[in-house]
Amino acid sequence: DTGTRGWPPPAVFDAVVGDPPYGVRAGARKTGSSKTAKPIPEEHRATHIPGTVPYEVKDVLIDLLDFAAKFLRTGGRLVYWVPTTTDYSQDDLPQHPSMRLLYDCEEVLSLRLSRRLITMQKVKELEEGERATCKMSE
Repeated sequence: DTGTRGWPPPAVFDAVVGDPPYGVRAGARKTGSSKTAKPIPEEHRATHIPGTVPYEVKDVLIDLLDFAAKFLRTGGRLVYWVPTTTDYSQDDLPQHPSMRLLYDCEEVLSLRLSRRLITMQKVKELEEGERATCKMSE
């Protein structure tokens, strides 16, 4: 969960490679709560297990591209798998102003399902307020 850990300064990696949890079999989840957060008493912090909330595929991919845009050096690459169906279009892939699609390789899993290995390259430094977008429907 990249949202809860301390990370090094921006632009330090040459590559980010991943197989994000896209929740095809069991829904992906991330740390969080649907309720208003309450402070954890000091004596319970060491054993506290944080709650989780559903993490939609679209949000997983947006967070992945935002992470790559921040932590990749210019010229660095992001490589990840994404699930697709027969009605796939490259327009469904997430996009980021700092990233460019290089390769889109399909692995057929069944008559209706595939997954694609996506390779993107960081082409410019991240500017303040830039975020990934994704048209993918759930």
